[in-house]
Amino acid sequence: MSHHAGQVRQTPFDLTFRFCKDVADLQDVQRIAHFLVEAGLSPLAAEDRGNAEAKLAADRALSVNFRDYSAPGHEFGNMSRSSGFPIAVKGYLAEQIWCAFSWSSFASGENKLTIVAIASEPAPESTVGERMASSLAALAQDLYDVARPVYGALANSDVDPAPPGADDVAGKRLSLHWMDFLGPEYVALYGEHVLASIPGWRAERLADGGLLYRSRPSVIPDDAAASAALHERAFEYLRAQHIPTWRHMWG
Repeated sequence: MSHHAGQVRQTPFDLTFRFCKDVADLQDVQRIAHFLVEAGLSPLAAEDRGNAEAKLAADRALSVNFRDYSAPGHEFGNMSRSSGFPIAVKGYLAEQIWCAFSWSSFASGENKLTIVAIASEPAPESTVGERMASSLAALAQDLYDVARPVYGALANSDVDPAPPGADDVAGKRLSLHWMDFLGPEYVALYGEHVLASIPGWRAERLADGGLLYRSRPSVIPDDAAASAALHERAFEYLRAQHIPTWRHMWG
C-alpha cells in the first residue's frame, strides 16, 4: 500500500529504462528532453511560454547539469557521464507532484534513463496518485518507442522491487513490477508465449517485437495480500520455466 505521512498519502514512482539503443550521447538526451516537454514534463526553471521556451530551458538544464567523469582522476564508480533536471508536471500543483529526470551513461557502454515522482494528497485519497500513474504509464509506452531500451520497469516503490541493475539486464534476468517492458532481446531468448503467460493482469505485444507485462490493473493494489500472492505465483512460474530472476530491495 502507498504509505501515509501524517495525514498525507504519498505514492512513489520509478520509471527506469536500461540499455537504450537510441540514447547514446547528450544530443540524444536533448531529443528525449524535448519529447518530455511535449508530453507536459518541463524543467522547473522553464517559464510557461509554450514548448519552444521549455525546450530551450531543458537544453540549458541538461548542459548546466552535465557531468563528465571519464577524465583520469575523476571517475565516479563506472559512470562516464550524467545529466538531468527537476520537472514541473503540467496539470498538477507543485505540492501534488515532485518529479525529476536523469540520464547516466557508463564506461561499459550501458546507459540509463530514469524518471522518479512522488504524488502527495490528503489521506486516504488516491486520485492524484492514480492519475499520475496513468500519465506515467502512457508516457512510458511512448518513451519506449523513442529510447528503445532492452528493458524497462515502471514501479510503485512502496510495493514493487527496485528497478533492474545493469548486470540483471545484461544477464536477461527478470523481475516483475507494476509494468515491465521486455525488449525483443528477451522475447527472442525466452519466447513470446512463455513471457505472455507470466501470471499477472495483462501482457501485450509491442511494435518492435517486445512485450509489455502488467502485473495488476492499478498502481496501488486494491488487496495487498492478493497482489503479493500473485507476485509469488509469477515468480514460481518463472522458476519453473528456468528463467533467472532477481528481486532487489530499495536503498
